[in-house]
Amino acid sequence: MKTTRPSDAALRIRVVDDDIGFRGLEAGWNALAARGGGSVFMRHEWHAAAWAWRRLDADLLIICAHGADDDLVGVLPLLRPRAASRTLEFLAVPDAQWCDVQTDPTRAFAVCEAIAHALLDIASTWDVLRFDRLAPDSLLQRALLPALKAREATWRLAADDCNLYVDLRGTWDAYHAERSRKLKKAFNLASNRLARIGTVEIECIDTAAHDVRRAQAAFDEAVGISRRSWKHTTSTGLEQPGPLAFMRQLTDVAFANGWLSLWLLRVGGEPIAMEYQLVYRRCVHALRADFDETHQHASPGTYLNREVIRRLFDGRHDRYYLGPGRNAYKRYWSVTGDAVYSAAVFAPTARGRALALWSGLKPTLRMLRNRITAGKPEFDPEYDLPML
Repeated sequence: MKTTRPSDAALRIRVVDDDIGFRGLEAGWNALAARGGGSVFMRHEWHAAAWAWRRLDADLLIICAHGADDDLVGVLPLLRPRAASRTLEFLAVPDAQWCDVQTDPTRAFAVCEAIAHALLDIASTWDVLRFDRLAPDSLLQRALLPALKAREATWRLAADDCNLYVDLRGTWDAYHAERSRKLKKAFNLASNRLARIGTVEIECIDTAAHDVRRAQAAFDEAVGISRRSWKHTTSTGLEQPGPLAFMRQLTDVAFANGWLSLWLLRVGGEPIAMEYQLVYRRCVHALRADFDETHQHASPGTYLNREVIRRLFDGRHDRYYLGPGRNAYKRYWSVTGDAVYSAAVFAPTARGRALALWSGLKPTLRMLRNRITAGKPEFDPEYDLPML
């Protein structure tokens, strides 16, 4: 834990880089999250679960702003990846849907100026700040980026993703009527194929209707499904220690706080598909979905996804977020979403300026490459729609 010089008379900046200091921030951090009206992804519990994964490949660097009475008035949760030690990025995992700086709303601009000052005080230790998963109205865009620019840091901002969602304030019948014929046909085929295998059952495990032992057992079933899915060899699969540590810790705190919603599809008593969600302030956030690859022909994922959405039209939820990611399959369920932004900030140093110049050239070089090769674009829903 380190303390830097104050950026103004009213604020003290502290850098937390150890577990004890991180845990000690929980109460003040969550008070900020509540005052800011943020999502579940702003809470300390979410970041603590993310750290259970990222501690394996990164070092902690949380910039905290404290007021005159030592209360926490701002937090910028960062990591320094060990594989890219001159880059700082959010304390985040691929499952995160939103990231941001957090401050007391009444002092947001002053706090962001102090944090910007602290970041540039240590600019000799970093070349690039990478901020991903920013909401369109993120405080980082409105306050921190301008404060960094005012101190001669260069930054680039782009809307490079979308968090698609289903509006749950209407009716299932109206929503279903707008879905494509191909999707409806795929569901009917899946329903028939699954019925031929055995009795089809869907269970939703949440805090309201289950005890902690059932939640833990259901999580173990979900892990088993993930290990039998196509993701089991990827770096984010639950076969890996980091993702498993993250999801296990998240499950414990989500259940304790009433956020957990874990769906299991069983056929003939065997769990073959799952979807893991967090429910917070009337929004449902789908984090992970997996299915047993041996039953791929029966499309259990499509079947479960449709049934989950149908059951969410219960008047208790406003939106079902499918999560960021260029996955054309999601467009079968919705074409409405919130833009997701990414920002890169370059240090006002020789190395930082060189990287900023190279970053500015890359889009032009990429366009020239595409013209020369005349290849298929990296992502085009007209070409890349998956088989259902």
